[in-house]
Amino acid sequence: MKQWKIIKKNDEYLNPIVLIRKDNSLLLTESNLMLVKGESGSGKSRVAMNFMVGFSGNAEELGFMYTACPVDKHVLYLSTEMSDHDLQRRLVKVLEYCPAEYEDRLVFANIEGCDNKFEGLKGVIEEYPPYVIILDQIGDFVTSVNDLDACSPFLSSFLSYTREIKCGVVVILHQNEDGGIGKKARGHLGSILEQKVVSRLAIADNKKGFVMRTTKMRAGGHLYLHAEFNEATEMLKVVGLPEKVDKYAKILEQLTLPNSKGLVCEQIGELQN
Repeated sequence: MKQWKIIKKNDEYLNPIVLIRKDNSLLLTESNLMLVKGESGSGKSRVAMNFMVGFSGNAEELGFMYTACPVDKHVLYLSTEMSDHDLQRRLVKVLEYCPAEYEDRLVFANIEGCDNKFEGLKGVIEEYPPYVIILDQIGDFVTSVNDLDACSPFLSSFLSYTREIKCGVVVILHQNEDGGIGKKARGHLGSILEQKVVSRLAIADNKKGFVMRTTKMRAGGHLYLHAEFNEATEMLKVVGLPEKVDKYAKILEQLTLPNSKGLVCEQIGELQN
């Protein structure tokens, strides 16, 4: 069986189902990947909770727009790090903000104990056909994120499998500590993923809350968000940017990226005038 295909002008590829968007920025479409990255404890799993509410059809507090999960599919949240207690607690909290009928569509699976986590993922998928998979976190699927000989074949198999079942995938991966919000995700695994996804959303926490920005967008403009932790929902809530930050955020939105350091500096100088 041939593994390549010819793309023609009238093929129906120009209008995929957009699973997550904000304004004209398409963060996740069907059969594609989105990467959420940040240092340990930066709020990545909290953002995933916001996503789960959004896929229920209800609004969530970061302001993203979603195409809700249909009744015959599931939103799968697969965790490799949290305890059963913590997972159940977050499941209960998410469901507080979702329609009652969504409970059967939202599936939390703890695959931490699986010797072969990829096979564990496949087992969950076979039982619960997915609309979206949220994988928290993908670094645990390989013996080392710095082992290219392990990362490359795993990602090849993973991407092939998820495209075959035609669902959107959100992958969560740590950044190196003290690397800054603009740094790449960890190891060879992160480097390969950075090139494969349709969008990258980086998150960092500081004394004033959480900062989120896209570091890659295949469709639409870049995003820069300032958020805070909502103690009631245990999720994140977007808030207005401080005046000084808002000024630089507007400049960031107008930059032509990627580009050389020199040309980026020229653009910033022109936009500040």
